[in-house]
Amino acid sequence: MAILESNITIRSSKRPSDSSDERPSKSKRELMSSQMNDVLQSMVEAAKARIEASKAKAERYKRIRVIANCFRHLTETVDRQFKETVKAICRLGKFIIRPSQSNEVHPLIANNTKFFPYFKKCIGAIDGTYISAWAPTSKLVSYRNRKAIITHNIMCSCDFDMKFTFVYTGWEGGYYLVDSDYPCTLGFLPPYRTKRYHLRDFRGGDHLEGAKELFNYRHSSLRNVIERCFGVLKARFPVLKMMPRYKPCRQVNVMRACCTIHNFIRMATRNDRLFTQFNVDNLTVEGEGRDNSGEPSHTVDLINH
Repeated sequence: MAILESNITIRSSKRPSDSSDERPSKSKRELMSSQMNDVLQSMVEAAKARIEASKAKAERYKRIRVIANCFRHLTETVDRQFKETVKAICRLGKFIIRPSQSNEVHPLIANNTKFFPYFKKCIGAIDGTYISAWAPTSKLVSYRNRKAIITHNIMCSCDFDMKFTFVYTGWEGGYYLVDSDYPCTLGFLPPYRTKRYHLRDFRGGDHLEGAKELFNYRHSSLRNVIERCFGVLKARFPVLKMMPRYKPCRQVNVMRACCTIHNFIRMATRNDRLFTQFNVDNLTVEGEGRDNSGEPSHTVDLINH
């Protein structure tokens, strides 16, 4: 009897230690739990990405189906031809989106004593604008602007004929007008930062205080051409205000193609309705820059175009 009791005591004393050896430690359990959570999270993100891709494809084909029904072609055929057409127009852009080869002073400057001879070497203006974009959830932060809207932030240059140039090199012999966000360096001429700049700042008939304010006033009047250029572009191409769910690379091609067509129309049709409408001094373009009219101005609302 004593031997039996001793055996039971020994067995009972071994059970806790044996079971503790078989169970993983707390740190191991936490590690396993963390790994499982990471795997589940990656699976959820992958599933969301597939759902977004399918939704994007469905929305894209919904737009394409309208064209396919009009011309009685398959949606795949229309989508493929659209992609190839955009690429072809982008290739054309290499030849017509470029600076003018003329070294003469532009008539807008040469024939206006407000600009000549102060800006006689100026060849255009540079500014940025927001273009509607679509991006997957995983990349939304990269596309969100300061107003929490998903957009492309693009920078363009244009000449005084309201044609885009997109010049990044080869600016020797001239310069571009830029706003105060740019540094004063070779090829860039910003306004004085400590003085009034936008034309709206001169409203009310206030006298100009010194040469620097006079320079800023004339600088702003001349640089307004880039804002009017963006106004024509967005008014002509509504797709830039509501970009379909294309891949980012195709969205970029769409923007380049629109700028190419913009230049082509300007070169081929000087009396185009939109260019005539936006080619007005002291024009206020809603959504582009600030209210830049120090004198009685015209206003164009892009939303209604």
